[in-house]
Amino acid sequence: MGWGMPHPMRSPQSKPEITPRARTLTFQQSTLSALHDIVVACGLNSPDEFTPDGLRQRISAVEMRSFDELYPFVEPGELLEGARDPRLARWWAQADATSFKRQIA
Repeated sequence: MGWGMPHPMRSPQSKPEITPRARTLTFQQSTLSALHDIVVACGLNSPDEFTPDGLRQRISAVEMRSFDELYPFVEPGELLEGARDPRLARWWAQADATSFKRQIA
């Protein structure tokens, strides 16, 4: 049986029915498997060990920067108490827990 030949016990039209739940499960399993591969390739034991200074993003053909140089990070509770970064304070003021629609403050 060649690669181009259909399986002898299954006609080309009879594909098994894949439910949305099964598709979601397969996607989730594949995502976790890929995450595991990345964690191991980085020499870590858990995704919890990733830190902003340990992750890099290429910003040009010749330059990379760590995430902590590129993105604002907050301490627990900082947004509630008042963010140090004015952009985050503005975004927090525009946030609405009941809608994804942007609120103009």
